Amino acid sequence: MIFLGILFAIIVIALAVSLGRGGSYYNPDGSYRHVTTASSFRYCMNHPALEGFGQYVLPWENGIVTKVVPPLSLRYMCMCLGYDAQTVADGINFLIDMRTQGKLEAFDFYTQEEKTQNPHLETTRLLFIPGDADKPFAMVIAGGGFTSVCMMQEAFPIAKRLHEEGYPVFMLKYRVGELPTDQVTTDKRERAFADLDRAMAYVFDHAEGWGLTTENYAVWGFSAGARITLAWAGNETYGYESSGLPKPALQVPIYSVPQNIEASEAIPNTFMAMGTKDEYYGAEGCDECEAFCDALNQIGVMARFERFEGVKHGFGLGTGTVAEGWIERAIDMWKTIQ
Repeated sequence: MIFLGILFAIIVIALAVSLGRGGSYYNPDGSYRHVTTASSFRYCMNHPALEGFGQYVLPWENGIVTKVVPPLSLRYMCMCLGYDAQTVADGINFLIDMRTQGKLEAFDFYTQEEKTQNPHLETTRLLFIPGDADKPFAMVIAGGGFTSVCMMQEAFPIAKRLHEEGYPVFMLKYRVGELPTDQVTTDKRERAFADLDRAMAYVFDHAEGWGLTTENYAVWGFSAGARITLAWAGNETYGYESSGLPKPALQVPIYSVPQNIEASEAIPNTFMAMGTKDEYYGAEGCDECEAFCDALNQIGVMARFERFEGVKHGFGLGTGTVAEGWIERAIDMWKTIQ
């Protein structure tokens, strides 16, 4: 009986620790309140400043996890997933601030007719935050193993840092998962490659109207997003060459390997980074990235690889790890190219 009582108390405490907070969305002066690491996912997703955007806070689109996660706090879930909770909260607050200032927009890069024929296309979106008129734009692509899109930790914080430098930033929400309604292709990776291909065409078609320069742009990707980034540089079907678009000034594929992509002058200048404890690629993946960058340098393509001892997959900005600061060095590399 005593054991059951102790077990019940432990369960109650665990629930209390894991559950997030709600409350008012407004400060006393009427301005929007920021989220904190103690905020629940539901609170973040339903924030009135993120109306039409809040669904992107949750990486998953369907399944039981979408029912379980909303009551939990950012702090608890980030601890479980290995992310820095404050960095995630800062990224969400960045979106809140941009929406408050009228600087957060979303575009559909597929037509309504296309989405009617293929409902899975409804899950795509292109978020945009404008920057300085003379700065090249960045396309940021979060990862998630092609089963989710982890924008809260691999898009929002990255966009925040790039915007601090004045860069206009796009964030791609591409198709993930298996849906019987998808008639485009059965390969999850190719669906994502096709989404970037279409999104890039949309950006270039509208760049003049948005006041964007199309020179010296950069593509930043993480994990599965890095695989999409690498495909844009070296894929015969969905790459920039086959699309008839300019080559990026820089590609930044973080914690992924250049699978089936050979070094050539067609590859953009490249910045790569990976941890030696990466659960998917390990130290061997680091060796592969380093060899790829060495090969690029030998043929005159600027390339840099950073190896982080003891760091696991999915480090994002690397806050609190030896990987912290990589993005500053990647930005510096981009600046030397512009």
